[in-house]
Amino acid sequence: MANKFSPAWRVREQSRLELKRTARFQAALCYPNTYAVGMSNLGIHTIYRELNQRSDTRCERIFSDTLVRGTYRSVESQQPLAGFDIIAISLSYELDSQQAADFVRSIADDPQARPVMPLVIIGGMVTTVNIRPLIPFADIIVIGEAEETLGALMDMLARHGAFATRRQKDQFLTEAAHVPGVFVPGISSDVEMLPRHVRDVNDWGCSSQIVTPHTEFSNIFLVELSRGCPWQCNFCLAGAVCGRFRPRRLDCLLPDLEAGLRLTDKVGLVAAAVSDYPQINELLGWLQQRRARVTVSSLRAESTPEELLRCLAGSGQHSVTFAPETGSEILRRSLRKSLKDAQLLEQCHRCRNAGMRSVKLYFMVGLPEETPDDVAGIARLATRCQGIIPVKLNIGIFVPKPHTVFGRQLFAGRRELGIKLSYLRRLLAKTGIPVRWASIREAEREYAIAHGDEAVLLREQP
Repeated sequence: MANKFSPAWRVREQSRLELKRTARFQAALCYPNTYAVGMSNLGIHTIYRELNQRSDTRCERIFSDTLVRGTYRSVESQQPLAGFDIIAISLSYELDSQQAADFVRSIADDPQARPVMPLVIIGGMVTTVNIRPLIPFADIIVIGEAEETLGALMDMLARHGAFATRRQKDQFLTEAAHVPGVFVPGISSDVEMLPRHVRDVNDWGCSSQIVTPHTEFSNIFLVELSRGCPWQCNFCLAGAVCGRFRPRRLDCLLPDLEAGLRLTDKVGLVAAAVSDYPQINELLGWLQQRRARVTVSSLRAESTPEELLRCLAGSGQHSVTFAPETGSEILRRSLRKSLKDAQLLEQCHRCRNAGMRSVKLYFMVGLPEETPDDVAGIARLATRCQGIIPVKLNIGIFVPKPHTVFGRQLFAGRRELGIKLSYLRRLLAKTGIPVRWASIREAEREYAIAHGDEAVLLREQP
């Protein structure tokens, strides 16, 4: 079977960056999932830009499916992972942690690997949850937003140079441990470090550097509108660790958008709460003047204006996603979600009137104090929405995350979840509504990694 990862595939990328041919440091930016998923992650684009804008660094990308004859190789030059000076792993989801560990193990297993280099740096959303499982695999763990931290580490590395001996590497790591937002295994002691946030989001544009059809968001230019979340739901990690709500000024967004529209006419707006961006109407007007096609991921039903729905429908987006989380208003209030059933139903009417063909709804099962009637409420609410506009459901499983208000709640467990999901399946089977179901086994593993110790990934070692 032909290798899917080939030069013929790579040439379909459109890049805003020109890579230098040589540099003092060679960095591999690794995403522990497929190319399609990784290139849909704005964190990858941001770190790729920050490293390649340095005169002393050339950064290339590696994904779980850029595997050639048993060796992970880079997209840009097919260089093997073990040949790089720096391995920067961006870890967004707990379930990708084992693949991140496999990247590191593959270096140790490579017969041409050097004894001291590469320097392994792990960052991403997962490090704000629980760093303990990653400690056996990292030289440095970056906690929080990486732009300022990574710049400080690279400046420090430039002063030290590549390591020829273990002593030189240890000296660097000892100094690195004093950088805010950095945990160095064996040197740092505080495993509950607060995540670092950049001082001003307007100083750090976060947008696509490469546009390609081979992603979850095919040929779409993604741009970040804000960081943090204004809603602070009790179960949500974004509100707990991503800091206060920090929207980017429109005048700082427009240069990124101008550059992106030279590559594609499709623009994806990214934020924890897109509809809460304070200049959303001005932004939509600017994009419509340039005949840009606009798309978003999920929206908050209680704050999405009709103008945004009409803009999305006019851009060819046929469905939007709302997350009621539960079919019970009482249980929803315990989550600190203010959404009323009537508001969701009204948004379904607005979506239909705007020209949408369907609405996707996200619910969770296994929430604290959830009753069988709360579970049945999912089917009741979905059926009411289905009477207005075709509905698709995604049924997730609640996984308590450290640092959230619900972080110390117990995971519901296989037996309880099995009973509740079976009950909900029977109720929804009568409605004919399409449903995507979460895996109990994967939720258990996500919980284990989110709350586990240094041995969690070692126990899973193949």
